[in-house]
Amino acid sequence: MNITFLIGNGFDLNIGLKTTYTDFLKDYTKNTETDSDLIKCFKKDILRDAKMWSNAEKAFGDATKAFKELGYTAEDFCLCHEDFCVKLAAYLLSEEQRLNYSSLNDTISKGFAKGVCSYKKGFRETETGVITTSENTFSGGLTFNFVSLNYTAVLDLCYKAVRTNPSLLGKRNFRGGMYENRLGNIIHVHGTVHRDMVLGVNDISQIKEPTLFDGYDEEYINEMIKPKTNEINEENSDKKAFELLKTSDLIYIYGMSTGETDKLWWERICELMKQKPNLHLIIHKFDAPEDGLIRRTFRLFTNEERKAFTNYSELGDTQRSEIETRIHIDKTNIFVDLKELVKNPANQKQSEKVLTTVS
Repeated sequence: MNITFLIGNGFDLNIGLKTTYTDFLKDYTKNTETDSDLIKCFKKDILRDAKMWSNAEKAFGDATKAFKELGYTAEDFCLCHEDFCVKLAAYLLSEEQRLNYSSLNDTISKGFAKGVCSYKKGFRETETGVITTSENTFSGGLTFNFVSLNYTAVLDLCYKAVRTNPSLLGKRNFRGGMYENRLGNIIHVHGTVHRDMVLGVNDISQIKEPTLFDGYDEEYINEMIKPKTNEINEENSDKKAFELLKTSDLIYIYGMSTGETDKLWWERICELMKQKPNLHLIIHKFDAPEDGLIRRTFRLFTNEERKAFTNYSELGDTQRSEIETRIHIDKTNIFVDLKELVKNPANQKQSEKVLTTVS
Protein backbone atom coordinates (compact mmCIF):
# COMPACT_ATOMS: atom_id res chain seq x y z
CA MET A 1 0.00 0.00 0.00
CA ASN A 2 1.38 3.38 -1.04
CA ILE A 3 0.78 6.43 1.16
CA THR A 4 1.98 9.74 -0.28
CA PHE A 5 2.44 12.87 1.82
CA LEU A 6 2.29 16.28 0.16
CA ILE A 7 4.40 18.43 2.47
CA GLY A 8 4.19 22.22 2.64
CA ASN A 9 5.76 25.03 4.63
CA GLY A 10 3.76 24.13 7.73
CA PHE A 11 6.18 21.24 8.22
CA ASP A 12 9.13 23.63 8.64
CA LEU A 13 7.06 25.99 10.77
CA ASN A 14 6.07 23.13 13.06
CA ILE A 15 9.75 22.40 13.69
CA GLY A 16 10.21 26.04 14.69
CA LEU A 17 11.79 27.62 11.64
CA LYS A 18 10.69 31.10 10.56
CA THR A 19 9.96 30.29 6.93
CA THR A 20 6.80 32.24 6.08
CA TYR A 21 6.95 34.92 3.40
CA THR A 22 6.17 37.44 6.14
CA ASP A 23 9.27 36.33 8.07
CA PHE A 24 11.40 36.57 4.95
CA LEU A 25 10.07 39.97 3.89
CA LYS A 26 11.20 41.52 7.18
CA ASP A 27 14.72 40.45 6.29
CA TYR A 28 14.43 41.21 2.58
CA THR A 29 13.20 44.79 2.90
CA LYS A 30 15.41 46.01 5.75
CA ASN A 31 18.64 46.46 3.78
CA THR A 32 18.64 48.37 0.48
CA GLU A 33 22.11 49.94 0.45
CA THR A 34 23.51 47.79 -2.35
CA ASP A 35 20.27 47.53 -4.33
CA SER A 36 19.63 49.06 -7.73
CA ASP A 37 16.99 51.77 -7.99
CA LEU A 38 14.60 49.21 -9.48
CA ILE A 39 14.94 46.82 -6.52
CA LYS A 40 14.64 49.69 -4.03
CA CYS A 41 11.32 50.71 -5.59
CA PHE A 42 10.18 47.09 -5.61
CA LYS A 43 10.91 46.72 -1.90
CA LYS A 44 9.06 49.96 -1.12
CA ASP A 45 6.02 48.59 -2.95
CA ILE A 46 6.20 45.42 -0.87
CA LEU A 47 6.29 47.46 2.35
CA ARG A 48 3.27 49.47 1.19
CA ASP A 49 1.21 46.30 0.85
CA ALA A 50 2.83 43.79 3.19
CA LYS A 51 -0.44 41.92 3.67
CA MET A 52 -0.70 41.13 -0.04
CA TRP A 53 2.91 39.98 -0.14
CA SER A 54 2.37 37.54 2.71
CA ASN A 55 1.28 35.28 -0.16
CA ALA A 56 4.14 36.11 -2.49
CA GLU A 57 3.17 33.75 -5.31
CA LYS A 58 -0.26 35.30 -5.74
CA ALA A 59 1.22 38.75 -5.15
CA PHE A 60 3.62 38.39 -8.07
CA GLY A 61 0.69 37.54 -10.33
CA ASP A 62 -1.22 40.58 -9.11
CA ALA A 63 1.84 42.88 -9.28
CA THR A 64 2.06 42.58 -13.06
CA LYS A 65 -0.74 45.15 -13.29
CA ALA A 66 1.19 47.77 -11.29
CA PHE A 67 4.39 47.10 -13.25
CA LYS A 68 2.48 47.66 -16.51
CA GLU A 69 0.72 50.81 -15.30
CA LEU A 70 3.99 52.34 -14.03
CA GLY A 71 5.75 51.74 -17.33
CA TYR A 72 8.06 48.95 -16.25
CA THR A 73 8.97 46.16 -18.64
CA ALA A 74 8.78 42.38 -18.44
CA GLU A 75 12.54 42.38 -17.97
CA ASP A 76 12.21 44.73 -14.99
CA PHE A 77 9.57 42.43 -13.51
CA CYS A 78 11.71 39.32 -13.96
CA LEU A 79 14.75 41.06 -12.44
CA CYS A 80 12.66 41.77 -9.32
CA HIS A 81 11.34 38.21 -9.28
CA GLU A 82 14.86 36.81 -9.61
CA ASP A 83 16.23 39.04 -6.84
CA PHE A 84 13.37 37.94 -4.61
CA CYS A 85 14.06 34.25 -5.30
CA VAL A 86 17.82 34.51 -4.82
CA LYS A 87 17.45 36.32 -1.50
CA LEU A 88 14.68 33.94 -0.40
CA ALA A 89 16.92 30.94 -1.06
CA ALA A 90 19.73 32.48 1.01
CA TYR A 91 17.31 33.30 3.84
CA LEU A 92 15.84 29.79 3.92
CA LEU A 93 19.30 28.26 3.88
CA SER A 94 20.19 30.27 6.98
CA GLU A 95 16.97 29.04 8.63
CA GLU A 96 17.85 25.42 7.80
CA GLN A 97 21.10 25.81 9.68
CA ARG A 98 19.25 26.56 12.91
CA LEU A 99 18.27 22.89 13.07
CA ASN A 100 21.07 20.92 14.66
CA TYR A 101 21.22 17.45 13.17
CA SER A 102 23.76 15.78 15.43
CA SER A 103 22.12 16.67 18.73
CA LEU A 104 18.57 15.96 17.58
CA ASN A 105 18.97 12.95 15.31
CA ASP A 106 17.29 10.52 17.71
CA THR A 107 14.35 12.85 18.34
CA ILE A 108 13.96 13.54 14.63
CA SER A 109 14.02 9.90 13.56
CA LYS A 110 11.54 8.75 16.20
CA GLY A 111 9.25 11.76 15.81
CA PHE A 112 9.11 11.55 12.04
CA ALA A 113 8.54 7.78 11.97
CA LYS A 114 5.80 8.08 14.58
CA GLY A 115 4.20 10.90 12.60
CA VAL A 116 3.94 9.15 9.25
CA CYS A 117 2.62 6.00 10.93
CA SER A 118 -0.03 8.03 12.81
CA TYR A 119 -1.85 9.28 9.71
CA LYS A 120 -5.20 7.96 11.03
CA LYS A 121 -4.86 8.99 14.65
CA GLY A 122 -6.97 12.16 14.34
CA PHE A 123 -10.25 10.48 13.48
CA ARG A 124 -13.11 9.02 15.43
CA GLU A 125 -14.17 5.39 15.20
CA THR A 126 -16.52 5.63 12.22
CA GLU A 127 -14.16 7.63 10.00
CA THR A 128 -11.18 5.49 10.99
CA GLY A 129 -13.23 2.45 10.03
CA VAL A 130 -14.00 3.90 6.59
CA ILE A 131 -10.29 4.45 5.88
CA THR A 132 -9.35 1.04 7.29
CA THR A 133 -11.96 -0.76 5.16
CA SER A 134 -10.41 0.81 2.07
CA GLU A 135 -6.89 -0.07 3.26
CA ASN A 136 -7.86 -3.70 3.66
CA THR A 137 -8.16 -3.99 -0.11
CA PHE A 138 -4.38 -3.54 -0.32
CA SER A 139 -1.94 -6.21 0.80
CA GLY A 140 1.57 -6.02 2.22
CA GLY A 141 3.28 -3.32 4.23
CA LEU A 142 2.98 0.45 4.00
CA THR A 143 5.28 2.44 1.73
CA PHE A 144 5.56 6.14 2.64
CA ASN A 145 6.32 8.51 -0.24
CA PHE A 146 6.78 12.29 -0.11
CA VAL A 147 6.18 15.17 -2.50
CA SER A 148 7.71 18.31 -1.01
CA LEU A 149 6.55 21.74 -2.10
CA ASN A 150 9.19 23.29 0.18
CA TYR A 151 12.55 24.67 -0.90
CA THR A 152 14.34 23.60 2.29
CA ALA A 153 15.91 20.21 2.99
CA VAL A 154 14.25 19.80 6.40
CA LEU A 155 11.99 17.01 5.15
CA ASP A 156 15.03 15.33 3.56
CA LEU A 157 16.77 15.39 6.94
CA CYS A 158 13.86 13.63 8.62
CA TYR A 159 13.67 11.12 5.78
CA LYS A 160 17.40 10.42 6.06
CA ALA A 161 17.19 9.97 9.83
CA VAL A 162 14.52 7.27 9.52
CA ARG A 163 16.24 5.66 6.56
CA THR A 164 19.18 4.79 8.80
CA ASN A 165 16.79 3.06 11.24
CA PRO A 166 13.82 1.76 9.18
CA SER A 167 12.62 -0.51 12.00
CA LEU A 168 11.09 2.64 13.54
CA LEU A 169 8.35 2.39 10.91
CA GLY A 170 7.19 -0.92 12.36
CA LYS A 171 5.20 -3.60 10.59
CA ARG A 172 1.68 -3.99 9.24
CA ASN A 173 -0.47 -6.95 10.21
CA PHE A 174 -2.41 -7.99 7.13
CA ARG A 175 -4.55 -11.13 7.29
CA GLY A 176 -2.29 -12.79 9.81
CA GLY A 177 0.96 -11.89 8.04
CA MET A 178 3.44 -9.27 9.26
CA TYR A 179 4.88 -6.97 6.60
CA GLU A 180 7.58 -4.35 7.12
CA ASN A 181 6.70 -0.72 6.47
CA ARG A 182 9.27 1.31 4.54
CA LEU A 183 10.17 4.65 3.05
CA GLY A 184 9.69 5.11 -0.68
CA ASN A 185 10.55 8.19 -2.74
CA ILE A 186 10.92 11.88 -1.99
CA ILE A 187 10.51 14.52 -4.72
CA HIS A 188 10.98 18.29 -4.53
CA VAL A 189 8.46 19.48 -7.09
CA HIS A 190 9.31 23.18 -6.64
CA GLY A 191 13.08 22.81 -6.48
CA THR A 192 15.31 23.63 -3.52
CA VAL A 193 17.34 26.50 -2.08
CA HIS A 194 20.21 25.30 -4.26
CA ARG A 195 18.59 24.60 -7.61
CA ASP A 196 15.53 25.02 -9.84
CA MET A 197 13.37 27.19 -7.57
CA VAL A 198 9.77 27.39 -8.81
CA LEU A 199 7.86 30.41 -7.47
CA GLY A 200 4.81 31.70 -9.25
CA VAL A 201 1.17 31.04 -10.09
CA ASN A 202 -0.75 28.05 -11.35
CA ASP A 203 -1.61 29.36 -14.82
CA ILE A 204 -1.88 32.49 -16.95
CA SER A 205 -5.35 33.31 -15.60
CA GLN A 206 -3.67 34.19 -12.28
CA ILE A 207 -1.42 36.79 -13.93
CA LYS A 208 -3.41 40.00 -13.65
CA GLU A 209 -1.72 41.76 -16.58
CA PRO A 210 -0.29 39.18 -19.01
CA THR A 211 0.17 41.87 -21.67
CA LEU A 212 3.21 43.00 -19.66
CA PHE A 213 5.02 40.15 -21.40
CA ASP A 214 3.85 40.96 -24.93
CA GLY A 215 6.73 41.13 -27.38
CA TYR A 216 9.07 39.20 -25.09
CA ASP A 217 10.34 35.67 -25.42
CA GLU A 218 8.00 33.17 -23.73
CA GLU A 219 10.73 32.38 -21.19
CA TYR A 220 9.81 35.61 -19.38
CA ILE A 221 6.20 34.76 -18.64
CA ASN A 222 7.04 31.08 -18.15
CA GLU A 223 9.23 32.07 -15.20
CA MET A 224 5.97 32.97 -13.44
CA ILE A 225 3.82 29.92 -14.31
CA LYS A 226 4.84 26.94 -12.17
CA PRO A 227 4.10 24.08 -14.59
CA LYS A 228 5.97 25.98 -17.32
CA THR A 229 8.90 26.70 -15.00
CA ASN A 230 9.15 22.98 -14.27
CA GLU A 231 9.33 22.34 -18.02
CA ILE A 232 12.13 24.90 -18.31
CA ASN A 233 14.05 23.22 -15.47
CA GLU A 234 14.11 19.96 -17.50
CA GLU A 235 14.23 17.64 -14.46
CA ASN A 236 10.72 16.18 -14.92
CA SER A 237 9.99 16.80 -11.22
CA ASP A 238 6.37 17.64 -12.00
CA LYS A 239 5.93 14.43 -14.00
CA LYS A 240 7.69 12.31 -11.37
CA ALA A 241 5.51 13.71 -8.59
CA PHE A 242 2.33 13.10 -10.57
CA GLU A 243 3.40 9.53 -11.32
CA LEU A 244 3.93 9.04 -7.58
CA LEU A 245 0.40 10.28 -6.89
CA LYS A 246 -0.98 7.91 -9.52
CA THR A 247 0.41 4.94 -7.60
CA SER A 248 -0.94 6.19 -4.26
CA ASP A 249 -3.68 4.45 -2.30
CA LEU A 250 -3.94 7.26 0.24
CA ILE A 251 -2.77 10.89 0.00
CA TYR A 252 -2.10 13.09 3.03
CA ILE A 253 -1.71 16.87 2.62
CA TYR A 254 0.23 18.33 5.54
CA GLY A 255 1.34 21.87 6.27
CA MET A 256 0.00 23.63 3.21
CA SER A 257 -3.05 25.61 2.25
CA THR A 258 -5.04 24.20 -0.62
CA GLY A 259 -4.92 27.54 -2.41
CA GLU A 260 -5.33 28.52 -6.03
CA THR A 261 -1.64 28.89 -6.87
CA ASP A 262 -1.31 25.10 -6.56
CA LYS A 263 -4.66 24.41 -8.22
CA LEU A 264 -3.06 21.98 -10.68
CA TRP A 265 -2.37 19.48 -7.90
CA TRP A 266 -5.88 19.65 -6.44
CA GLU A 267 -7.37 19.11 -9.89
CA ARG A 268 -5.12 16.11 -10.40
CA ILE A 269 -6.01 14.57 -7.05
CA CYS A 270 -9.75 14.96 -7.73
CA GLU A 271 -9.32 13.28 -11.10
CA LEU A 272 -7.38 10.41 -9.53
CA MET A 273 -10.09 10.00 -6.88
CA LYS A 274 -12.66 9.73 -9.65
CA GLN A 275 -10.60 7.02 -11.35
CA LYS A 276 -9.67 5.13 -8.15
CA PRO A 277 -12.72 4.44 -5.92
CA ASN A 278 -10.51 3.26 -3.03
CA LEU A 279 -8.27 6.35 -3.01
CA HIS A 280 -8.75 8.46 0.12
CA LEU A 281 -7.44 11.95 0.87
CA ILE A 282 -6.57 13.38 4.29
CA ILE A 283 -6.06 17.15 4.60
CA HIS A 284 -4.46 18.53 7.74
CA LYS A 285 -6.12 21.78 8.84
CA PHE A 286 -4.45 23.29 11.89
CA ASP A 287 -7.08 26.04 12.05
CA ALA A 288 -10.08 23.70 12.22
CA PRO A 289 -12.44 24.26 15.17
CA GLU A 290 -12.07 22.04 18.20
CA ASP A 291 -13.72 18.65 17.80
CA GLY A 292 -15.05 18.52 21.32
CA LEU A 293 -18.27 18.72 23.30
CA ILE A 294 -20.58 19.88 20.49
CA ARG A 295 -19.50 18.84 17.00
CA ARG A 296 -21.70 21.12 14.85
CA THR A 297 -19.05 23.78 14.21
CA PHE A 298 -16.39 21.21 13.41
CA ARG A 299 -18.71 19.32 11.06
CA LEU A 300 -19.71 22.50 9.22
CA PHE A 301 -16.04 23.39 8.80
CA THR A 302 -15.09 19.97 7.42
CA ASN A 303 -18.04 19.94 5.02
CA GLU A 304 -17.01 23.34 3.63
CA GLU A 305 -13.37 22.27 3.27
CA ARG A 306 -14.37 19.18 1.30
CA LYS A 307 -16.53 21.23 -1.04
CA ALA A 308 -13.83 23.87 -1.48
CA PHE A 309 -11.35 21.19 -2.51
CA THR A 310 -13.60 19.47 -5.05
CA ASN A 311 -14.55 22.88 -6.48
CA TYR A 312 -11.10 22.96 -8.07
CA SER A 313 -12.18 20.09 -10.31
CA GLU A 314 -14.43 20.17 -13.35
CA LEU A 315 -16.36 17.11 -12.20
CA GLY A 316 -20.15 17.00 -12.01
CA ASP A 317 -22.08 17.38 -8.77
CA THR A 318 -22.66 13.64 -8.35
CA GLN A 319 -18.97 12.82 -8.78
CA ARG A 320 -17.95 15.61 -6.42
CA SER A 321 -20.34 14.39 -3.74
CA GLU A 322 -18.95 10.86 -4.00
CA ILE A 323 -15.36 12.07 -3.79
CA GLU A 324 -16.16 14.22 -0.76
CA THR A 325 -17.05 11.07 1.19
CA ARG A 326 -13.40 10.06 0.81
CA ILE A 327 -11.91 13.39 1.90
CA HIS A 328 -11.05 13.52 5.60
CA ILE A 329 -10.13 16.69 7.52
CA ASP A 330 -7.57 16.20 10.28
CA LYS A 331 -7.02 18.85 12.95
CA THR A 332 -4.44 16.87 14.92
CA ASN A 333 -0.74 17.42 14.37
CA ILE A 334 0.74 14.04 13.43
CA PHE A 335 4.24 15.55 13.72
CA VAL A 336 3.71 16.96 17.20
CA ASP A 337 6.87 15.20 18.44
CA LEU A 338 8.89 17.40 16.07
CA LYS A 339 7.29 20.62 17.26
CA GLU A 340 9.58 23.57 18.11
CA LEU A 341 12.81 21.57 17.89
CA VAL A 342 14.90 24.63 17.06
CA LYS A 343 13.98 26.20 20.39
CA ASN A 344 16.02 23.53 22.14
CA PRO A 345 19.10 25.37 23.56
CA ALA A 346 21.35 22.49 22.49
CA ASN A 347 20.30 23.24 18.96
CA GLN A 348 22.02 26.62 18.94
CA LYS A 349 25.61 25.38 19.35
CA GLN A 350 27.44 26.59 16.29
CA SER A 351 30.27 24.11 16.71
CA GLU A 352 28.04 21.11 16.08
CA LYS A 353 27.04 19.71 12.74
CA VAL A 354 24.14 21.49 11.00
CA LEU A 355 21.64 20.38 8.45
CA THR A 356 23.03 19.09 5.17
CA THR A 357 21.07 18.56 2.00
CA VAL A 358 20.33 14.97 1.05
CA SER A 359 21.19 14.30 -2.54
